Amino acid sequence: MKVLNLVTLCVLTSACATGFNPRYYYSDIEIDNLTGETLRNVRVQVGPGGRVLECAEVTKDRICQQRIGKHLYPKAEVRLSWQTEDGRQMSAQENPSVPLTLVYSQPIRLMMEIAADGSAKFYFKQDDLFIGE
Repeated sequence: MKVLNLVTLCVLTSACATGFNPRYYYSDIEIDNLTGETLRNVRVQVGPGGRVLECAEVTKDRICQQRIGKHLYPKAEVRLSWQTEDGRQMSAQENPSVPLTLVYSQPIRLMMEIAADGSAKFYFKQDDLFIGE
């Protein structure tokens, strides 16, 4: 038991000392429309020249989603744009960080929520479809 504890401690110390930087893979992009109105021309681009998701229309309390398979998350700016019912063009951008609580060996889901005030929230969550595979 002492040997196992010592080996575990050595591995953790080595990971911290070498600047362990896990690679995260995302497999799904999802936009939740929480505005109470229909949005048009919804578009997301992950990183410059990266994956793009476009939805012509997302009705209230619905999602625009695309499963994309397992792709390396580029740790780059995510750009989101949409048009409101009254024709206003809106946009938001963020470089969301991946919480260290997520398992890096399993794909994650890039999530965005568009609120009624026009703000957007960007975050990641574990992709439940891949847990245990």
